[in-house]
Amino acid sequence: ATAVATAAGILGHAPRRVSVPFFWSDQFGWRIQALGYAGPGLCVTAEGDASAFVARYTDPRGALRAAVVARRADALPELRRELADGEMALAG
Repeated sequence: ATAVATAAGILGHAPRRVSVPFFWSDQFGWRIQALGYAGPGLCVTAEGDASAFVARYTDPRGALRAAVVARRADALPELRRELADGEMALAG
């Protein structure tokens, strides 16, 4: 995706901004935040414990397609970048 943005800059084209779907909800004292598109065929892995976690949804190639975060807002910026880069690679 960085190569796509670099090439666009060299050619004088404005880089495409990719919007990553996002929503959040507060449930029973938990802030739950979700990014991307979760769907069938994705593999789910989780990091953390019962008090805070990040669940990553990856496609068969290992590319991140969605994430659910509970009490781990610090993980959101990097997840957003990874999702946007993946979407740009698919579109480019």
